[in-house]
Amino acid sequence: MKKIITSISILLIPVSLFAQITINQADLPSAGNMYGITNENATATVDYTNSGPNHTWDFTFLTAASTGIDTFFTLSQLPSDFQTYFIGADMADKFGQGVGIGGFSLQGAYTAYNKSGNGFYNRGFGGTVPGFGITLPFIYIPGDQMVKFPLDYNDADLSSSIAFSGVPGVLSINRSRSRSSLVDGWGTLQLPSGNYQVLRMKTDIMDHDSVHIDLLGTDQILDNITHEYKWYSSGKGLPVLQINTNEIGGNETVTQITYQDPSLLPNSIQTIQTENTALNIFPNPASDYVFVMPTEKMANQKMLITDVSGKQLDEIPLSTIEVTTIDLTGFSEGIYFVKIFNSGNIQSVQKLIVNR
Repeated sequence: MKKIITSISILLIPVSLFAQITINQADLPSAGNMYGITNENATATVDYTNSGPNHTWDFTFLTAASTGIDTFFTLSQLPSDFQTYFIGADMADKFGQGVGIGGFSLQGAYTAYNKSGNGFYNRGFGGTVPGFGITLPFIYIPGDQMVKFPLDYNDADLSSSIAFSGVPGVLSINRSRSRSSLVDGWGTLQLPSGNYQVLRMKTDIMDHDSVHIDLLGTDQILDNITHEYKWYSSGKGLPVLQINTNEIGGNETVTQITYQDPSLLPNSIQTIQTENTALNIFPNPASDYVFVMPTEKMANQKMLITDVSGKQLDEIPLSTIEVTTIDLTGFSEGIYFVKIFNSGNIQSVQKLIVNR
């Protein structure tokens, strides 16, 4: 009797340790979220063109030119004018050096957003027009769709919007925008703040702005082509890396490089110890806003902000462990006091400096 020996060969095929991710509604920002943002010098030499499936992008060489915190506010946390402008929006942020339209860089600008199961939208923006001293809102109709859900590799999307505003007898500004997006890659993004599994999306934006200045009787047309290269990661809200370019004559010039660094958030916190609780208040000194975050749930407590004469300027209940944002845009530069009360008794007094 013969023994039959069967030989089994096992073919080992290299398999990627990571799979393509999908970006959904929960992965984009919500009101109350904060993100530590690092700005790289826009003159840095970066290769933003290479992409594809199972790709590795190495940006560990990036260095910080400046840093900041991007916070998404509820409408009730905005100045009253902006609450009216952005009725129906889910959230807004105020970050960066201004929003541009018609050759103007609006000052003190907020951008509003909507988020639904279909996508994440730029609802519009508003700010003060330099040289005119007037604050104008620009609401996109329909909302400018930034991300369509669910977002997967090879997804493409087209959208168009218009926005307009002005003051009769002074000036009027109109914008027509078209947006074209393609998810052209997925894989691993390496940053100084860590490694991320990402989808890479390239967006081409064409803006046609027209400006009429009644006082001068002049008209101006401005066409602008910009490109956004964004790397999205699950649960990270904003892109973990974004590179913006401006196109002139078919040539792109890098105008902005930003990436997330979560370590910026805890490093910015100052802790105030009280008898029964601790409050995180940051930044201090502050300019436009300050954040207050209890480290444990509070009951029957409130926070007052007063000037040096003792005049009460604001009162905020402290009953949750959520971050409370205090708008300081109406405060003059100077010294103020943050007072924590419990059942009418002062528990703590902390100095707050507003410095611009």
